[in-house]
Parts: sequence; C-alpha cells; structure tokens
Amino acid sequence: MRKRIYLFFAGVLTLSVACKTTKPAAGSNPGTNEATAASDNKPTGSYILAVILKASRKADSSIAFEVSKVNKVAGKLKPGQNDNSGDDYTVSFADDKDVALTTYHIKDPLNTWIESSDETGALKTIPVKRNEDFISVRTNYNAGMKKIIIQKTKSTDKQITVIPLNIE
Repeated sequence: MRKRIYLFFAGVLTLSVACKTTKPAAGSNPGTNEATAASDNKPTGSYILAVILKASRKADSSIAFEVSKVNKVAGKLKPGQNDNSGDDYTVSFADDKDVALTTYHIKDPLNTWIESSDETGALKTIPVKRNEDFISVRTNYNAGMKKIIIQKTKSTDKQITVIPLNIE
C-alpha cells in the first residue's frame, strides 16, 4: 500500500513538471529570436504623478496646503488603484484655466480619530487634532496638469487653495 502511494505522488510530480509549458526568456520576443531592450516592456508615454501635500493648521484653525514633493514616474494606475479615501476635501488636478482634469476626495488630514479603551476596557473613539501632516495623492499624468485645486467639500466656507505644479 505504501509503495502505491509513493508511485502515485511520483506520477503526479512527473506529470506536473513534464506538462509545464515553456515561457519565453525575459527580453525576448515570443514570435522571433530577436531580443528586445528592457525599456521596451514599459508603457511608453504613460506616467503616474505622485504628489505629497503638506497640511498645516494655521492660527485661526483653518488648514493650509502646500506641495512638499512631486514625482512623475513611468507607468499607469489601474482602475480602483487610487480610490478616494474620504469626503472632507476635494483635490483636483487642473489645467492653466482651472478646468479639473481629475478629481479625488480625501479625508481631513489634521482631524482624525483613534480607538482606545476606557477604564472598564470598553472601546471608545477619541478625536485627535494634529498641527501638521502629509497626504499622498497619485493620478495618471496628463500634460495639461498645471495646478492643484483644494477645497473643503461639505462647507459653506468656499475657501479654495490653488497650488501651482512644477513638474519636471
């Protein structure tokens, strides 16, 4: 009986290895024997724009935004890869005429909550007010992107922050 089990597993192992299809070598074209450069495998003309925004609380408790860092790298975000993370602020990447090219919604970076336990061991939510924090926003790059427009989403205060983008 033990011998049959070993033979069975040996047969399964042999079939799984023997029936494996061959894959073309990295950098080679499957239809020909020509090798291609590694850079040919990257999408050409598609870029991801990654922006790190610094949010700071001002003396009047309003929030000021500024660009901390901008990176443009080759690639393309897949749908759903950069889902909106909240609904407190609307962040729009706009052209030089303030027309929004892409728009995202983010949560308030300086007013957050943490969960903690009280004296009885029950969980409770505690509000935390920060004075400074950083937010990362990524989008598929468009050559017309010249500004970032940030405004509070659900507010009667129509304070709008316009930040120029210096993309290299």
